[in-house]
Amino acid sequence: MDRRRPEEVGADLIRQGHVIKDPTVLHNLTNSWQDVRNKQNFIKRHLAGSMFGIGSLPPIHLADPLYNLLLIYAYAVLNDILSQLRDEDNFRCSSSLLGRLMEASKSKIVWVNYNLVNSGRRRRNDIAHRSITVPRGECWEYIDAIEVELSSWGIINS
Repeated sequence: MDRRRPEEVGADLIRQGHVIKDPTVLHNLTNSWQDVRNKQNFIKRHLAGSMFGIGSLPPIHLADPLYNLLLIYAYAVLNDILSQLRDEDNFRCSSSLLGRLMEASKSKIVWVNYNLVNSGRRRRNDIAHRSITVPRGECWEYIDAIEVELSSWGIINS
C-alpha cells in the first residue's frame, strides 16, 4: 500500500501522464462515477425515509441488495476507466476482465490501496456470480476505496 496522501499520488500520476487524455471519454467516465454516487445518495435518502413510513422505496431490509447492485455498478465504472487507461497505452493487458486489468495496471499505475479495491472486486464477484449478499457497510467501504483511487489518478475531484 502506498503511504502517501492521495493527492501526492495523483500528482505523480499527472507528471507521468497517467490521466485519461481523451476529454470526451474523461467527461463520460467522470459522469458515470457521479451517477454511482447520486444513486447511492438516492438510496440512502429513501431508505431512511422508509424507516419512518414516509419513503417511496421498500423497507430497510432491502438495503443490502440495493447496495449490492450499486457495488456492481461502481466496479463496472472502474472497469471502464482501467480499459480506457489501457487503451491509451498507460499499461498493457490483452484482457478486458477487471481482475486482469487491475493486476496489469499495478506495475504502471500507483494504487493507494490496491488490496482493498481488489477485495471489493472479489466481493462483487460473490454478488454477481455466486448470489451472495454483501452487507451494505462493506459495499460503502469498497465504493469509497474506488473513489480514493479515481481521485488520486485525477479522474475525479473529491
